[in-house]
Amino acid sequence: MKTERSESEKGRNTLKYSTYEFIKNKIICCEYEPGTFLNEEILCEETGVSRTPVRDALGRLEQEGLVKILPKKGVMISNLSINDMNMTYEFRLLLEPYILKNYGNTLDTDETLRYYQLFSDTKLLEDKSLSATADDDFHMWIVNACPNTYFKNSYIAIHNQNLRYRTLSGIRSREKAADEQTDHLTILSECLKGNWNEAAEAMRQHILNSKETSFRLLFSQNLGGTL
Repeated sequence: MKTERSESEKGRNTLKYSTYEFIKNKIICCEYEPGTFLNEEILCEETGVSRTPVRDALGRLEQEGLVKILPKKGVMISNLSINDMNMTYEFRLLLEPYILKNYGNTLDTDETLRYYQLFSDTKLLEDKSLSATADDDFHMWIVNACPNTYFKNSYIAIHNQNLRYRTLSGIRSREKAADEQTDHLTILSECLKGNWNEAAEAMRQHILNSKETSFRLLFSQNLGGTL
């Protein structure tokens, strides 16, 4: 009986997680657009599950700032704004350099070398999707070096919002990818030398460069007023 119950619980948890991941990916890819309302019945049809895992997923997504549950109105996809974008960069400027400075020495050397080799390959620039994934993985790898779970959970929420900006604006030019790749190599070079203060400063400059390029590309596409 105990085994049967544990298997049943495992199945329910798997169902909850898959439902959460399905809805979250739709939001991040902006298939569910910012500012629009979600219909629970339609979500149940799309996910093929009952209301319980759907509501569980929506509650979790609200905690992550991706949806807002409005009494008597429904569930709305959180809007994106220039102010939100500013705040995400402000948060990253405080967090990522701090982690490198204080926990960089816990980063695995072999993994550091792997990332250095990855970003040294110019072929990465030819594949926007691969380049974006490498960038995401790199930053998450650094954040995961920090043992503070509050920092990591907060970063995940910020990371999800950054993915929405990227999808909505289409910001992934070859120029931006090339600049990021150069910045990453500078950071990794300092990491390999064990120069954590320098690595932290390189990360700070990288985030500032990313912010400047992102806003320039955003407004060049006349998207500044639509976020």
